[in-house]
Amino acid sequence: MHTYTPRYLLLLLDELRFMGNFENLDRQLAELSRASNISELYGQFLGRLQHSFDVVRETGHNMQLVERLMSIICLSRRGFTENELLACLGVTQATLSPLLYVFARKITHSRRLCKAHAHSHTLQHGHRH
Repeated sequence: MHTYTPRYLLLLLDELRFMGNFENLDRQLAELSRASNISELYGQFLGRLQHSFDVVRETGHNMQLVERLMSIICLSRRGFTENELLACLGVTQATLSPLLYVFARKITHSRRLCKAHAHSHTLQHGHRH
């Protein structure tokens, strides 16, 4: 169990900060604390992002933006510029920028995010990687 590592605690506190509803702090903390390791906590983070960002406000369509962005990040060797991401994802800067802002602190741990993404993808689609 990695719940006492600095990285786990930083991610947990960061998630609480982004949730922003402090009236339900106890419930939110209990929900996040169910993650027994950092990969599970990253999985919860990705789930929250999918809920928040997958339906593009401009079109109302579910673009699976988070899953597509994670696939690009996981396949990248040297990273992408924002313009390359815009072209690959086919979205506007207004759609992508808020998502990249949320990712900014967590992207340095992209290997763990990729592991959580692969696990999440397996659970959603029943595939084995």
